[in-house]
Amino acid sequence: MIGYGSQEGTRLAALCVERLRADNATYRSLDPSTLLPAIVTLDDIVIGALSANRDFSASELAEIETHGRQRAGMGVPIDDLLQGWRVCAQTFVEEIARYGHAQAVAEPVLLQLVMDLHTTCNAAMVVSAQGHREAELENVGSEYERRSEFVRGVLHSTLGIGDIRLRAQMYGFELGRRFHAIRARVCSSGESVTELEGRLGLAGGGRSGLVSVIDGDLAGFVDTPPDRLDDGYVGLGPAVPFDDLAHSFRRATRALTTAVAFGMPGIHDMASLGVLPAVMSDQEVGEELALRYLAPLAALSDDAADNLLTTVKYYLAHGQRIEPAARELLIHPNTLRYRIRRYQELTGCDLREAGTALEVWWAVQVTRIDGHGPSRTRS
Repeated sequence: MIGYGSQEGTRLAALCVERLRADNATYRSLDPSTLLPAIVTLDDIVIGALSANRDFSASELAEIETHGRQRAGMGVPIDDLLQGWRVCAQTFVEEIARYGHAQAVAEPVLLQLVMDLHTTCNAAMVVSAQGHREAELENVGSEYERRSEFVRGVLHSTLGIGDIRLRAQMYGFELGRRFHAIRARVCSSGESVTELEGRLGLAGGGRSGLVSVIDGDLAGFVDTPPDRLDDGYVGLGPAVPFDDLAHSFRRATRALTTAVAFGMPGIHDMASLGVLPAVMSDQEVGEELALRYLAPLAALSDDAADNLLTTVKYYLAHGQRIEPAARELLIHPNTLRYRIRRYQELTGCDLREAGTALEVWWAVQVTRIDGHGPSRTRS
């Protein structure tokens, strides 16, 4: 630029810093001594390319991109970064006008110089913004990894107590508070874990906690658990101190596994599932009970066996009361009595005995896990 030297460049850069800090709260919060060197360097690059009527060199482009990255690292939002470029460009436009008028430079020459200046600054702004965005993405990725590592360490008990407490404080959690471990899984194949997180209200809002993805499930801990989920499965652990979240997560995992196995969408803890987690986990007992109370039905046709098993299921679900079970099945009470009697004859059991009724109920639940009826027991 006409009359541009090192001293003049430093003066103009200092003026840019002064104006920028006057107009922008972000830059005002930063030490001006950390801003000036970069602006001096960028001004030299822009004016050098403008004066020689050339594009930026590879090293200059790298310098401009680095500037954007550094501003991102300083916490300067991209809008403020771009404002900084505009302030500097306007400062140089004013300097061109002042110098040109003092030297009686022709108006068309000044206009062309201003246009070239804006073109060069715009090109630099694009590169600087690209560096800023890339740095932000890297920071987001790094933070996500750190958060995920912490969540996994807490839930799998791979972090020491001291490390857990230190990191919890870094994330702003009160160590005296209690948290529920949570593990959730989508129902439909078209839904993402991120969408499930949003439906559960875990992505921000009034809950304090952290979640990540573990083996394809949404997992983490929250101080206040979600209270409703119409589509999806959630296992919820008990409220415990930070140090005991691994135990809470084991129970949340068991609740989730049970709910999925029995096709029970919604939010469940171990208490709400009753004996079902035991049915789920003790396969040997289930196999023996199925052999005892379901295998005899294999002698019947599939329809007859299914009718008997369905009748037994509703009969037990209604506390062995004939009338309500018959109403729900839409059959006559005598038909239900006949089917129960027929089932007892085939299996040699008495459903009026509490222990036997529990064993039969257990065997029926096994069919829910396997997704098969009594025909599965046929050899």
